[in-house]
Amino acid sequence: MTLCLTRATDPVSTDFDNANGRISGFFNTVASGATNKTGAYISGSMDRTTDHCGTEFYEVGSGPGFFTGPPVATRTFTLPAPYTGAKPLPQQLAACISFHADLTGVSEHGPGGTRPAARRRGRVYFGPLNDIALQEGSGGIGAQTIATVVFTDLAKAFGVLKTNLATDNWTLSVFSRVDGLAYQVVGGYCDDAWDVQRRRKQITTGRVTF
Repeated sequence: MTLCLTRATDPVSTDFDNANGRISGFFNTVASGATNKTGAYISGSMDRTTDHCGTEFYEVGSGPGFFTGPPVATRTFTLPAPYTGAKPLPQQLAACISFHADLTGVSEHGPGGTRPAARRRGRVYFGPLNDIALQEGSGGIGAQTIATVVFTDLAKAFGVLKTNLATDNWTLSVFSRVDGLAYQVVGGYCDDAWDVQRRRKQITTGRVTF
């Protein structure tokens, strides 16, 4: 997942260590008010080898633009074990964690078809998932949604991540490429609707013609 983190002073090595520790904690620690580690909901198809998850830190240039240059720092962490007996869901399925900056007085629609409020919203996709995340309708019929315990745990864990980053003087933000500014995140949510990451779509391995 991609996060925008800002701080008042230039980070040093220990600051990157701290941020990586908080991100690792998002996956590896049961957040206050949560039931399980979020990393246990990650599909067993993902590598659990020690230090095989990576955090890359990039510096964003001033003004409108994208990430510039190579990472300024890299760190590693380890995913926790998946639920015993859990089966992987299709790789492209994900939960979406949405967040926003202060929207007070910010218009949804602006001149020339612009979307000022959208510039202060962000999201990250959490996945691929295992079937613990699957919640069937009553009697096995109806809509299949993300399990309540999963989207609740994700929301709780992300809120704790935001708070813990602030403890280390990192501010979770939304970066607007249009404005060239980072806006501090003030709230967000995770719901029961499935999202799809097309870049993770499974490759076809069989085909039958007619």
